[in-house]
Amino acid sequence: MTEHSALRDPEYSIPGDSRGLLSLPKHRYLLSLLIKKGVATRYYGSALGWAWSYIRPLAQFFMYWIVIGVLLGVARGGGWRPSRSTSSRASR
Repeated sequence: MTEHSALRDPEYSIPGDSRGLLSLPKHRYLLSLLIKKGVATRYYGSALGWAWSYIRPLAQFFMYWIVIGVLLGVARGGGWRPSRSTSSRASR
């Protein structure tokens, strides 16, 4: 088999000649295998498994909410809450 015979093979395609996302339906079985393998290896040995996908972002949200909203006192929807002493000095 010579180098050029592989190029004439109808099953051969030049890398980068794909149709991008439009070729996903054609390769959906391969995509499902890759997703299942990725999920299985990511959560291997974990007690909660898939639940970590939901627990971790929720925990991060509540930590940010407590630190930024409660401890730092940032108002919802707009900047810092002005204290009375700062606003009275600015009006003079």
